[in-house]
Amino acid sequence: MPCLELVTNVRIPDQDRLMRRLSQTVCTGLGKSEIYMMVILRGETPMYFSGNVEPAAFLHVKTLGIRPEAIKGLTPGLADLVYQELGVDRSRIYTLFSDADPTNWAQGGQTFG
Repeated sequence: MPCLELVTNVRIPDQDRLMRRLSQTVCTGLGKSEIYMMVILRGETPMYFSGNVEPAAFLHVKTLGIRPEAIKGLTPGLADLVYQELGVDRSRIYTLFSDADPTNWAQGGQTFG
């Protein structure tokens, strides 16, 4: 049930590799199985951040029951990964964590709550 969406204004050279690394990082940090993990990439998306169009990224991690300590643990790891893979400076990466209500999240036609 975790889902990570990455939006960036840079080209993503190896999408498969990046999706695998993001999935592994999030699942390890949350202690969840990859069987339910979804990763969405949106590269070369126009973005204006901090007064310019230099490389930037926005990550949105949505899951059920996220703990504050998981957020603290995942935040630097995700920023490092995006920097390593795409060259986006860590200061130009926003990350949003959302704790979804299980009654508002569904898979296969059934909600989780």
